[in-house]
Amino acid sequence: MIGGSTTKTLPQRAFESLLNKTLSIDGIRTYFQRIILKRSLKIRLPKSFPKPQNLRILAICCYMADRPSLVEDLIKSVEESKYAQIDLVITNNTNASPSAVVKPYIKYIMSKTPKFVAVARIMKEQVRPYHDYVIIIDDDVKLPTAFFDRYFQVARGLGLILSQPALTLDSLGFHRFCYQIDEAIAHLVSFVEIGPVTCFERRIIPLLRLDGSPMGWGLDFVWSRICQDKHWPMGVIDLVSVQHTLREVAKGYDKKNESLLMDEYLSKTRHFPFFVRDIVGQIIFKKDYPELN
Repeated sequence: MIGGSTTKTLPQRAFESLLNKTLSIDGIRTYFQRIILKRSLKIRLPKSFPKPQNLRILAICCYMADRPSLVEDLIKSVEESKYAQIDLVITNNTNASPSAVVKPYIKYIMSKTPKFVAVARIMKEQVRPYHDYVIIIDDDVKLPTAFFDRYFQVARGLGLILSQPALTLDSLGFHRFCYQIDEAIAHLVSFVEIGPVTCFERRIIPLLRLDGSPMGWGLDFVWSRICQDKHWPMGVIDLVSVQHTLREVAKGYDKKNESLLMDEYLSKTRHFPFFVRDIVGQIIFKKDYPELN
C-alpha cells in the first residue's frame, strides 16, 4: 500500500481468523456481540467501601420443612447483622411442621406451592417503599460469617442493581460465571440467575416480572434484559461466596415441563439472549481495597 502502513490491527486479524474458520454470518455476528458486551461490563470503581448504614432489607426464603435444610443457619445470619435491619419472611412450602427455631419466622404456609408463585405473592404483600433491597435465599445454602453486612457493603459500594453471591468451587450450579474468583471482591456479569440467592436493588423492584414458569425458569433472562436496557450494573459478589451442596439443583420437580413453560414465556417476553449469558466483565480485586480483607 503506497503512502500508508500495511500492518493489520488486532480487530482485522481477529476478523480474518474468524473467516478462516468458515463461521457463518450469524456466528461472526455473535462473536462480535460478545466482545462488545464484554467491553461494556465496566464501571467507575469507588475509592472505598464504607460499612452500610441504615439499610432495610426484605429477605425471602421458601422453606421445605419435610427435608434437610440450612434455614436455621440463615436465621442466625440474619440475627448477627450489625449494619442492616433485615425483615425475614419464611414460607413453609410443605405440610410438615417446622422446627422450633424456624417457627417464629414463618409468615406463610403454602403447601406444595412452586417457589416463584410463592415469591410473587410475598413480594406483592411484603415489599415496602423503605426497603432498599430484596434478597431471595434458598433454604439449602450455607452462608459465610457476617454474610449480610459484607454482601451489602459490596453491593451498595458498586451500585449493583441485580446481584448474587458467588458459589464456592464445590457447589452445585449451572453456570461457570457464578463461581468464586480467587482474590476477587466481585465481578461484573451479563446475567444473574434466579438462584440459589438473588438480590434486587430497589430501583428494579417495580419493574420485575414474576409471571414466568412456576419455578422461575426464564425470569432471569427478563431481569437481565431490564438491566441491560437501563444500563444498570449486574454482578457476582466473590467476597462472601455461598456453598450450595445440600441438594441437587432442580431436583424435586419436572424440569422438562419447566423448560417448555420457559420457552413459551420467553417467546412472548423481551429477554436477554442465551448466547451472551456467561460473559464476565470487570473484576474487582481485594488487593485494591484492604478494608475488605
